[in-house]
Amino acid sequence: MTFIIGLFLSGIFAITIVYANSVIRGSTIYITSTLIASGGVGGSLIPLIIGWEMDHFYSQVIIGTLFCVLLIMSILFILIIYKVKKINSVISVK
Repeated sequence: MTFIIGLFLSGIFAITIVYANSVIRGSTIYITSTLIASGGVGGSLIPLIIGWEMDHFYSQVIIGTLFCVLLIMSILFILIIYKVKKINSVISVK
């Protein structure tokens, strides 16, 4: 089951790279390398942290950690959208 979910979610990564490069023009190398590095770090650190917590804490702590990660990602996503809109408004004025 996990394999099937991962298989379906793997397309999101490629779509994210294409969408980010189309929204923020002129910095394709920076955006692509940042997204690939973030995916690699997130793909290795999150399972490491969750596995360590599963050895030492109860499931409520793990759910809290996942919620905190979700909250941090949501806040970062909102900040990135705000910055992109601000940059695009400055570019369109010039």
